[in-house]
Amino acid sequence: MEYIEDRLDAVEEKLEYSFSNRLLLLQAITHRSYSSHQQWGFDYERLEFLGDALIQSHVTRWLYMTRDADQGLLTQLRSKLVSRETLGKAIRAMEIEPLVLVYKNLRNEKGLIEGSFLGDFLESLAAAIYLDGGPKALEKFLDRIFNEVVDFALPFDYKSRLQEFSLKYTNQLPIYGTIRVSDGYLAHVCLDGSPISSGEGSSKKKAEQMAAKVALDKLKATYEV
Repeated sequence: MEYIEDRLDAVEEKLEYSFSNRLLLLQAITHRSYSSHQQWGFDYERLEFLGDALIQSHVTRWLYMTRDADQGLLTQLRSKLVSRETLGKAIRAMEIEPLVLVYKNLRNEKGLIEGSFLGDFLESLAAAIYLDGGPKALEKFLDRIFNEVVDFALPFDYKSRLQEFSLKYTNQLPIYGTIRVSDGYLAHVCLDGSPISSGEGSSKKKAEQMAAKVALDKLKATYEV
């Protein structure tokens, strides 16, 4: 069991969360193939069922509060963000994929998990955190995932919307300048040579998106749109 304890330690470090009940964590990272081989009698699938609903609810609220879009577009965005593809990318970005327990025949020669179920582990882990630490612990975890870990491939972004809005109302294209700071990047947006907003992020892309969002809000207020 020392091997298992070391793996649980590593997963907790990646999650930035320590479990009171580590059996929940073990269940959350155990695929049916591994459980059957070990004859454990449990796997991640029940937790996945709960986690799916929890993530759907969180993303729905998150989109409503952060995206100025109609119901149809919000539905499209939610579908993209909670897809197996997006959640699987999040698991890989957190470097949890090598730590989940699946039977060896489900990994390729590079150690990557074959199949479309990798994203299911984010759902089972979300449920485990919820059951272990409650709603606040889950909210903190998911906020980090959807603000820092997941690289959103959404149908629109703030930079695109700012460019469209700026051309329509000012006939100017926004110009970005980005510098490295101690905890990430700082981006500035200029129109007609004058800075109008700034934003910070863990990457240049995220900093520019934040700066574009602030600029877009300012322009909308100026033109009362």
